[in-house]
Amino acid sequence: MENVGIYETNWEDPQIVPHCLSSQLKTCLFRDFRGRKNEIQFAKYVMQNSKAFCTMTIHSVCSIDLNGKYQMLQKLAMCGRACKLIFD
Repeated sequence: MENVGIYETNWEDPQIVPHCLSSQLKTCLFRDFRGRKNEIQFAKYVMQNSKAFCTMTIHSVCSIDLNGKYQMLQKLAMCGRACKLIFD
């Protein structure tokens, strides 16, 4: 997976986790992250289903204030996976 667009109103977890996600994905970068429900759902799915996962970097849109970023970080931190989460 190089570039994946998450533009749907709702993210639905696939019934089968792709092998490349579960065993090979080590880093993930989100650009223009707005903290929408579908973006949060997808980010959680990636964190919960990648066994080799180490780092998720999130670049949010400029219009999100520090409090908004903190709220998004809290939602993602509840995921429970031990990985490095970088929020920019």
